[in-house]
Amino acid sequence: MKKVVLMLLVMMMTMSAFAQTASKADKTGEEFFLGKWELLVEGLPTGDAKMLLVVEKTADGKYKGTIGGTDGSGISPLTKIVIEPKTMTVNFNGQGFDVPLYLDKDKGETVTGSMNDMFDVTGKPFVEKK
Repeated sequence: MKKVVLMLLVMMMTMSAFAQTASKADKTGEEFFLGKWELLVEGLPTGDAKMLLVVEKTADGKYKGTIGGTDGSGISPLTKIVIEPKTMTVNFNGQGFDVPLYLDKDKGETVTGSMNDMFDVTGKPFVEKK
């Protein structure tokens, strides 16, 4: 009987471990879009730019975030955040203009979209370098 209980316990722990390791790719909405994203904006007049998008949920259930350079420069707060199951729209103030950024869940853990309906954007979860 002890062996049966032990086997059940091991099976439950194994199943729990697999459930916890589900990748971001299997998630949608908040589970997918919340966090830090490394974005590549292509075709800007000054050339392609890497940006860091950070989206969080506050204790009162509202979204907040920032966008700026991956080196921490030029950070602007997000003025609007809308998260749907497979898309996220954020707005921020860029050089005095309200700039929309649209991101769609792509293959795996990546996103694609556009900035200001003019510039292509691709992105992946940001990984801190140690």
